[in-house]
Amino acid sequence: MKKRGYVTSSSDETEEPNVHQLEQPESSRSKRGGKEMVEVEEKASLHQRKNGGLNRKQEIKPDNNYPKLEALVTELKGLKDTTEELVKEKEKPKSKRTASEQEIETLKSNITVLEKERDKSKVTALELEIERIKSKDPALELKIETQNHVVTTLEQEIEKLKSRVTAKEQGIETFKSEETASEQRIDRVKAKITAMERKIERQKSFMTDAFPLLPPERPAKKTCPPTSSTLSSGFTSSTYQSICQFATALVTQNHLPSTAGGAELEEATLNKRASTSASGISSTTDVLKLYKNMEPCVSLAIQLVQEISRALRESRAVNADEYSAYQAKDTADDDS
Repeated sequence: MKKRGYVTSSSDETEEPNVHQLEQPESSRSKRGGKEMVEVEEKASLHQRKNGGLNRKQEIKPDNNYPKLEALVTELKGLKDTTEELVKEKEKPKSKRTASEQEIETLKSNITVLEKERDKSKVTALELEIERIKSKDPALELKIETQNHVVTTLEQEIEKLKSRVTAKEQGIETFKSEETASEQRIDRVKAKITAMERKIERQKSFMTDAFPLLPPERPAKKTCPPTSSTLSSGFTSSTYQSICQFATALVTQNHLPSTAGGAELEEATLNKRASTSASGISSTTDVLKLYKNMEPCVSLAIQLVQEISRALRESRAVNADEYSAYQAKDTADDDS
């Protein structure tokens, strides 16, 4: 029985050669050989195809992360602005609730006054009824009916005020629910702000860890040493200092070679930049004449370039798997 990618041990069937075994030397197959090694190689090949054929550490460029950091900061600012708007929106139902509560207090006070008037009218009607029974005076019946009408009118007015109070209280509950909803929205936005701040800090931390800033400048062992007003080459010390600064700038920008040899100086670069960077110097020959006098400065600048290059090489030696894990975690945070 034959399976794709496997070598069977049956002696009566033709064995199917495996692609990976054909690619490997015989010694490697004899040391590792067998079904297990074929499976491992197939998985490795599949993993390599899924990853675009790259099975190595990738160089990650730090500049690719700065736009993302800027986008996160912009989004954070938008969330904070949204929070301020929600706080303002929350004040609207709160002010309406306060006004309704004050109006309810006024209505309740009016109800109390009307209830007292009603009670007085009831008492008056009862007193007139007692007097009519005693005196049997039919004229008192009209007064009693008048007082009873007053009592009925007051009770109707009281009921109206009580219904208004009930409506206001329901409105207050609505306003309270709106306030609660606003507070919940504010809390959700604040949670997003907190998560965004953590994401920004993590992004900054990753960028700082993976792409550290240049190390602090070390004290120079050699400095530009002109002390006399005129050098042996005929140039003044101020011109020498200008050329020294110019050469240092060139080295910092990687325009000079990584060695301190004067013969390897790039004449084209110097000739191109000398007229704009060094006052009083306009030709390549003049710059080359000063090179020996500038040897300490150039050596120091080249040493600085080497330090920068070393720092960059170390910072870019970030495993692609680590960066992919960071991106996956970041994507998971966005989805949440």
